[in-house]
Amino acid sequence: TAVNGEEPHYFYMYANVIQTLNLWFPLTIFEDTILRLLNVAPSQFHPNSWSFVKGYELLCYALDLEPSLGVFFSFNHVKNLTPGRLVSVCAQPNKGLFKLFASNFTNYQDSFFRVRYGPGLHSLMYDTDGDRLFPFYWTEDPRAIKGVYDDVLTSFEKETIAFLESFNLIDIKDLLRRETNAKRLTNFIRRMKTVSDEEWMSFLAKSKAKKLQPDEIALPDDLLVVGETKGSKRKRRGDRVIRGDKGRTT
Repeated sequence: TAVNGEEPHYFYMYANVIQTLNLWFPLTIFEDTILRLLNVAPSQFHPNSWSFVKGYELLCYALDLEPSLGVFFSFNHVKNLTPGRLVSVCAQPNKGLFKLFASNFTNYQDSFFRVRYGPGLHSLMYDTDGDRLFPFYWTEDPRAIKGVYDDVLTSFEKETIAFLESFNLIDIKDLLRRETNAKRLTNFIRRMKTVSDEEWMSFLAKSKAKKLQPDEIALPDDLLVVGETKGSKRKRRGDRVIRGDKGRTT
């Protein structure tokens, strides 16, 4: 996409993706964070990858969970990067939450619009320090996040991963159809479980308690495994290669 060197800045988004997945602006904190850490603009992120993010957010909403980078990237990763192509997130081998989202994304590039903020809507694109919430324009160096370092996950994140692994694969369309009705959404998720009712109720009680007293979580630099990109070596934990998070991850 064309880069504007001065204000007013803007970004592009595909209309079909917005309508199909019911995305809203400003984007959620978790959506901002995913774009920022992958170092991609909204239009550089593949529609099916948007569906994985939205599906995970709805799953967290139904289970009264705060979306977690550690949990999300335990189930998902960037398989490979091709210069000039969309960046795709896909399920980790033998460890998925969702069925592949099948939609009318075939011609999604035919309809897009430009977004920029108006008076009083600075938070659409910038944080309170005036920094960009995510890249506005396509980048040349997106990050190939391959997963997480399990040893820095909190005990509750590990418990959440094990709990979600017990579910049958979920169709994201079923979540989207119930998005506006929290009770229906939770009841649907409950039908997808394979654990006992006692385990279900126990986990929901823990998730509610963790919202009130959250654990201290690892910084993205220490949490995420970043794979090789062209002309670089695999990033090691502690290299401090992921910047601009300012503690806004969850």
